[in-house]
This record gives sequence, structure tokens and C-alpha cells, in this order.
Amino acid sequence: MRSASIGAVILAAGQSRRMGDANKLLTFWQGKPLLCHALDLFQDLGLPMLLVTGHDAGAVAALARPFGCKIVHNPGHEEGMGRSLAAGIAAAPPEWGAALIALGDMPMIRPETVRALLAARAKNAFILAPAMGARTGHPVLWPRAFFEELTQLRGDKGAREIIDRHADRLRTVPVDDPGIFRDFDQPEAFAP
Repeated sequence: MRSASIGAVILAAGQSRRMGDANKLLTFWQGKPLLCHALDLFQDLGLPMLLVTGHDAGAVAALARPFGCKIVHNPGHEEGMGRSLAAGIAAAPPEWGAALIALGDMPMIRPETVRALLAARAKNAFILAPAMGARTGHPVLWPRAFFEELTQLRGDKGAREIIDRHADRLRTVPVDDPGIFRDFDQPEAFAP
């Protein structure tokens, strides 16, 4: 399912503040570091990956390099997710017609969900978000038409403000995947 015109931007710059001294992305869950679940998913689907680092950049980058990720460091990662998303999109190769924005701390997203988003893509027209019922989740597929706007993000709001501004350009893709909502922020999430 390799498509050179679509890549995954994986945000892995956060400070894991609610994890105490541990970096959640490097913490083992189901036999491997949490971040490796996202890297495995996109590698298995044949998508080129761009990983945005920030906190603990050296260790996170070292974990991702064997997956063939392009590594982009966000020196302003303490400003929040918006800044990291902007850094990732700014580094997207010119041949990408769309980018799948994913969070490194969401290890339970099913491959079928990503396949459904890719299948729903229609010539860069719409922002595509997976949904269960009325609730949307991650990852979100962004056409290149929004890249410039995404590079202007700051703070910790992510891209919600852009989606709200362009609600008429958002389409949801129905999936049966609770993993689109499940991020790992606290030590309890890692319990078996």
C-alpha cells in the first residue's frame, strides 16, 4: 500500500509530565517501547515517516532511526503540540500531497483504520478524521492545501482550531476502532 504522495508525521516531542520521571514513548508496553507501536504500524503500511522530536530527543531519535524515519527536532517543543505539528509539516517533502498526523503515544490504532483513511482520500479535497459515532479521533489525514496553515500553529491546541475554521472541509470516516481515542499519558495506562 505504499504511496509516495502520502506520509505520516509522528509527533514524539512531548515531555511526558504526567509520567513522573519516565518518558512514556520509551516505556515498554506489550514487549516494546510505546513509540515502536506507531512506527511499526506506519512501516507495515508502507508509509514514509517523519518523526518530530523534542524532549529526550537523542533517545527518541535513536529508537526511530532503524525504522527509516526522517527525524525533525523541534527546539520549541515546550510550547506544546501545535509547535511540534508545525515543525513536522514544515519538513514534509514536496512530493507529499497529504500527511497523516499521528501521535506517538497512541499504540492501539488498527491498520484497518489507516487503510480506511487512505482509501477515503479524494484528490486533496478534504481533511479526513476517523470516527466512532459522533466522536472523531486520530490519526487525521491533511491534504497539502492545509500545510501552510498547519505550519502557523503554536501552543498546545494542536490543529483543532483549523478544523473548526474549515468545518465544511472535514469528512469523517466511520471505523470500529477504540484505539483512535486511547493515548497513554499516565503510568496506569501501561498496566496489563
